[in-house]
Amino acid sequence: MKTDFKKLRILVYVAMLAMFGSCFGNGTGGNDGGEEGGGMESYPMPSPREECARHLNDVLHSSAGWWMTPEELASLSGGERDIKGLFDVGLPVNDTDVLPRLGVYRNPESGGFIIFREFTEKDELEPDTIHPVCAAEICMVFFDWESKASLPDSTDAFYHNYRVQNRGKGIFTLYHMCHRHCFCSHHDDHPDGFPEWLGAVFYVYPGADSIKVSVGYRKSHRMYYYQGK
Repeated sequence: MKTDFKKLRILVYVAMLAMFGSCFGNGTGGNDGGEEGGGMESYPMPSPREECARHLNDVLHSSAGWWMTPEELASLSGGERDIKGLFDVGLPVNDTDVLPRLGVYRNPESGGFIIFREFTEKDELEPDTIHPVCAAEICMVFFDWESKASLPDSTDAFYHNYRVQNRGKGIFTLYHMCHRHCFCSHHDDHPDGFPEWLGAVFYVYPGADSIKVSVGYRKSHRMYYYQGK
């Protein structure tokens, strides 16, 4: 029987289209490009609350955000990216400076904790221009939908040693120094490293018995209570 190569090529081409359609969303077994599919052509868009947290992180890392006053940080809200009207740090400020006590603060609902301590020989004690007031170790959940099951373990990026920047009037932020003594190609631009902030703002109540944490919207607020040293 004589083979019709032209028809054969057309059949192979149609079969390939069907296969790719199935893989990438045009077939019955593929991803339709929505949030549930997780295919190659699209990714789930961040939720409005995640956008709030991302916006706060961007503010803290901006040149203006580095040295915002406590009043400015605590009252941050709105902005062009706040399409749902949710972005609102929403923290109070004190009349005078209040620092956290050394020791453990714990959130009873999630089990998360913050440990404030003095610097030790194990810390990088070289000075930086921010002049931290103490060190902090954290194991926290941030979003309002997170529970104990979301707590990071010791290898997670959110289980870290941080430095505490006192912004004044009970407001403080956490950061650590990146690329100190590194050997990257841009090292001359940051010979002493540069600060990387945790995307959260902390408020210490008068008496320092409790701390409220915000990641940029009201429902994210969590209370941490002093447990002792």
